[in-house]
Amino acid sequence: MEWTIGGVIGGAIVGAVIGVLSEPFLSALAGSIRPVAKEVVKGGLIVVASTSELVEGVQKEWSSIVTEAQADLEASAAK
Repeated sequence: MEWTIGGVIGGAIVGAVIGVLSEPFLSALAGSIRPVAKEVVKGGLIVVASTSELVEGVQKEWSSIVTEAQADLEASAAK
């Protein structure tokens, strides 16, 4: 590949023009993505809260089962 001054300068100009022209587009895109991203985060928070409640209920139930099983074992050992 052969580099020329004209090619480098032309590439720099094209890059600068694309950068300048894309800024308003990217700003508009970011503005429209923000509400969607916020809804996704809110949904995630709801899932985490629901999952936490479910896990807490399962832990309580499991603890109760373990306590009953231990009591059964102790009763069997006492006989």
